[in-house]
Amino acid sequence: GMNARAVAGTGAAAGGRVSAPTRMSPDFAVTDARTGSAHLVTEDGMAAGRRAGHYPAVCGVEVLAANLPPPESGYCPSCAR
Repeated sequence: GMNARAVAGTGAAAGGRVSAPTRMSPDFAVTDARTGSAHLVTEDGMAAGRRAGHYPAVCGVEVLAANLPPPESGYCPSCAR
């Protein structure tokens, strides 16, 4: 599968690793500042939300990007399908 790319500001510089997504199209993992959950966001979603800092996740949740690595528990179950 594709390797997930860490988003600037999601803690990749702090040594956080992102595992490969289970789908082919979404390829960015973004950790939500409000919940601490990691969500998958498409490249188009990243472009659309970059200015506001809120990104539309694959599962439909609007993610507020956090400067945190993805949690050990993995992605939101709805995004990982």
